[in-house]
Amino acid sequence: MGQEISRKMTFTEKVYSTIVRNSLPLAGKEVIVALSGGADSVALLRVLLELNCHCTAAHYNFHLRGKESMRDERFVRELCRSLGVDVRVAEADTVSYAAEKGVSVEMAARDLRYDFFASLCEELRAPVAVAHHRDDNCETLLLNLIRGTGLRGLCGMAYESERVCSCGKNIRIVRPLLDVSREEILEYLKSKQQSFVTDSTNLVADVKRNKIRLEIIPQLREINPSVCDTLQKEIRKFSDAYNIYKDAVGKVLDEIEHNVYGDEILYAEKLNVCVSPEIVLFEWLSPKGFNEDQIENASRNEREEARLMESNDYILYFNKYRYVVVRKDSATKGNKFVLQPGCEVNTGFSVVRIADVDKFPPKKKLTETDLAYIDADKVSFPLVLRRIETGDRFVPFGMKGSKLVSDFLKDCKVPVEERLRQLVVCDKEKIIWIVGRRVDNRVRISQDTANIKCMSVNANDYQDTP
Repeated sequence: MGQEISRKMTFTEKVYSTIVRNSLPLAGKEVIVALSGGADSVALLRVLLELNCHCTAAHYNFHLRGKESMRDERFVRELCRSLGVDVRVAEADTVSYAAEKGVSVEMAARDLRYDFFASLCEELRAPVAVAHHRDDNCETLLLNLIRGTGLRGLCGMAYESERVCSCGKNIRIVRPLLDVSREEILEYLKSKQQSFVTDSTNLVADVKRNKIRLEIIPQLREINPSVCDTLQKEIRKFSDAYNIYKDAVGKVLDEIEHNVYGDEILYAEKLNVCVSPEIVLFEWLSPKGFNEDQIENASRNEREEARLMESNDYILYFNKYRYVVVRKDSATKGNKFVLQPGCEVNTGFSVVRIADVDKFPPKKKLTETDLAYIDADKVSFPLVLRRIETGDRFVPFGMKGSKLVSDFLKDCKVPVEERLRQLVVCDKEKIIWIVGRRVDNRVRISQDTANIKCMSVNANDYQDTP
């Protein structure tokens, strides 16, 4: 009996198999093709046309490589004309844009490109196909391994994903070439007698990815000639493992609570039932910009006193009982309000009022923390309602000496995230009331006080900070 010989899939069949296996919304449908003019993106356009996709090419001229940039644009326009494909081209002075935004040229180029894609996605209601292939995926795996991104980073690039652009819009990105190699791409283009352009900067080992591509992977091939095939298989295993891991971690992260300010709170008792609390903290905190050393330190904390760590956009407060993540803009944002007798101020989280009082209040009223009776002749109106500021001092009721408001709140065991947003009422010279907590001794009333005002605070149902 003769042995059946299996036929090797063609390039087009292999790409089609990837599309079907991963349910990518491509075959026979509208798609935006990111077209630089290089071999990978040209192969992507050609194979999607073979699969009867309705392609619109998108090319961005960053004007970073002088004549090469213009050459690429001309090539793309001519290629699309010859294939009967609609092409959209955008351009910018990327260096000037980067300087204006205060970002690297690489980041500026990425933002410009994806914002351009976002505008096309909105217009055409289609996903963006990009030409990442198997070798790119292996480079990504190695880069993530070197950077330390956890198990998530070892999964490489997804066949389909969403990206939030700098303009705030979401776009869907598909990668139908992830199962084909660079060598297969070049063979496919050769079979089609299809030309392409070469970016000279891709041949210089001056960036991390190019260093991996041009130096590290060739050395790995000396150990294992099929290293990229091997890494691709490992990526699939890592992805399967990550799905199991994500479910387990997700059950703990589902226990995160939110206070009225939107802060995220995770109690240590929920975390400590995990096999690895540090892993849960990594998945929660690393997307917020906290590094591995910070996360490791936070996971080993046994102190009762709160500690503070910062990333670019967040503040983490933690002690042995709980972890609290606060957005910096939420912690620092706060308006100042003018407070006049007979009026009220709605801060978004509470309502503060000030009213006249005809007679000396009952003794029990004087001890209620949401009320503050003051001698109006000892303050200058109008009063101001604001958040505490660094260095604020007052004289607590019943004391003679002054005290930092921050120390007072700490002594009262006020949670750190609440201290950030503590309101105070003050006049031009002094703090009069730590709202909801203590009145200043200098404006206290007595039986001889002729002009009494009462300030009060009540929580309300509003959730929007003004």
